Amino acid sequence: MILSRARARRAAVIGGDDGALVVSAGAHFAGASRWPERTQLALECRPGEAHVTALTPRRPSAVLVDGEPTDFQFATPERMVTFSVSSKTFEEETRPRSLWERLGHLVEGGPPLLRAEFDRSWFMGEPLPGDDGWEPVTATARGPDDLSVSAGAFLALRARFDPAGRTRMSVDPRGARLLLFLNGQFVPELSWQDGPREALLGEQLLLGENEVLVLMQVPARARGSEGVAQGATEFPAVAMVGVDGAAPITGWECRVGLIGEARGWTAQDLDVTSWHFIRFGPWRQQGSDLEKVSGIGWYRVPFGLPKPRRWTIPYRVAVTTAGAATVYLNGNLLGFCPGDGVHTFSAPSEWLSYDKDNVLAIAVYGAADDIGLRRVEIAADRTHMTRRRAIEIRF
Repeated sequence: MILSRARARRAAVIGGDDGALVVSAGAHFAGASRWPERTQLALECRPGEAHVTALTPRRPSAVLVDGEPTDFQFATPERMVTFSVSSKTFEEETRPRSLWERLGHLVEGGPPLLRAEFDRSWFMGEPLPGDDGWEPVTATARGPDDLSVSAGAFLALRARFDPAGRTRMSVDPRGARLLLFLNGQFVPELSWQDGPREALLGEQLLLGENEVLVLMQVPARARGSEGVAQGATEFPAVAMVGVDGAAPITGWECRVGLIGEARGWTAQDLDVTSWHFIRFGPWRQQGSDLEKVSGIGWYRVPFGLPKPRRWTIPYRVAVTTAGAATVYLNGNLLGFCPGDGVHTFSAPSEWLSYDKDNVLAIAVYGAADDIGLRRVEIAADRTHMTRRRAIEIRF
């Protein structure tokens, strides 16, 4: 039974045949059990001293913390028991050596630190879609909502057209962020822009049939005062422009998601022997193999964590990017980075592994030459680290 809402995690009343036992602690309760001759408590304690006070039906014969007797005081006639629970920091505890992985190589020692900063990782450029998995965009579909594509996801659109002598292309992204490719070549002038743009294509155009590919990240819909989504995102408008005006490109096909996602590049377990191992920074400046990788690049950052044992350790992930990004943890979508800067995410404990490497998979995208991952940090949130302590009050 909870004593009060304000102190719901720090005070409790535990009923029994011989009367109630009231407990208050400078720690959070994780559970309690009561028998005639003993009461057991589970406390989540932060490092340092946690003071426990209990109103008991009679004088205890002993108080044990993690199975070891501890000193206590008993006051009469209040029948009040007081004692302290002392907890070391995570690093101060004696912990066994372990085998763990760092960037794919077994290392003996450790355990891994509660904070790690990375400046390099495995890298692979996003391939352009092949001919599989495409569906025609029907005349009634006006945008991603009609295809049930969620916000943040990528939608690939392609169409074939004959420029018929026109040499300029115009693009209206209609609020979306997009990457445009013409005949397999990236067109930065028409990519990742906030508003309508027009560009002279010149030698990128072929005589006869050409193919335009648009990778569109679906934006989140604005919400009104009552939280209801407002408006719908429309497909971008792409047209060829000549002296006789604009000729819209029609006959679009679509497919949902990135190729890297379809190939399992977000998964915790993946063979990366064919990937590049690079330092963070602009990937196009790191060798001739990468200078033509445009639009989207994938990073995989493996990291080991110490076994928590009786600790509850929340972790945070900080990702610094030049460009926008989508971040995955062990195959689960962690969140989105809308642009340049530092982006911080909480890592759900149920997604983490302690007996093998965890993996951050990060897709970075944009039109600038200097896009890329800049820094990754994984760190324990020390202000919320707690250790489970087993308390037993014997009578």
